[in-house]
Amino acid sequence: MPCEIDRRLGPFKIKEIWCADYVYDTPSIDYVIFYQAKDKGQAQGFNCREITTVYLDLSPDLNTLYENIDSRFRKDIRRAIRYGIKVYVDYGYEDFMKLAQEFHDVKGLPRSLIPTVDFMKKTGKLFTAYFDGKILAGQFYMECYPTFLYHTAVRKITKIPSENQLVGMATRLLVWEAIKYAKERGFMELDFGGTSPELNSTIDKFKLKFGSKSRVKYNCKKAYNPLFKAYLFIKSLI
Repeated sequence: MPCEIDRRLGPFKIKEIWCADYVYDTPSIDYVIFYQAKDKGQAQGFNCREITTVYLDLSPDLNTLYENIDSRFRKDIRRAIRYGIKVYVDYGYEDFMKLAQEFHDVKGLPRSLIPTVDFMKKTGKLFTAYFDGKILAGQFYMECYPTFLYHTAVRKITKIPSENQLVGMATRLLVWEAIKYAKERGFMELDFGGTSPELNSTIDKFKLKFGSKSRVKYNCKKAYNPLFKAYLFIKSLI
């Protein structure tokens, strides 16, 4: 079932719905946002934006899933294990938050994109990778059955070549551990999230190396409360 998150903005009730099969009306709230909906559905009055995502079908067995990963990535996964990089689930929230803030600052990304610890604990699983007791990378996935959604990924930024190599291996091992986790718990797909339309960015190529494929999904929103519509209009002018 899709993930539903209820929020408040002053007196207004807002609902976020992730990974729904289709967009539908929820008139009991003031504003609804659908993220990663598979179909726009028949609901009227939604402002929808088509996005390209990359997903991995988890129906094959684990051996097949592993063999479908790019050979260089498989090599990095094996090396990460051999070097002693450790992956933990739901561990190191404070380390992850600190790393995420540093990563977003270096990349020029707003910190508002970083999920809160409370959000992560309620909606999904945090995977963190450590080497010699220090965090190298972290990835947060939302559990929106049957979809395991790649939500946030951060890594240590370093100019030291040997350390940067370890970070790269850690990020690949994290994805593989997430694939195993999702497969073992009956999820049908791992959605890597939005991409560029041309699928030619570095992160797009990274996601495609895991045997994944692209598809179209939709982000849609609708305001039911006239006052909230006015708030959105005024905000758009500022």
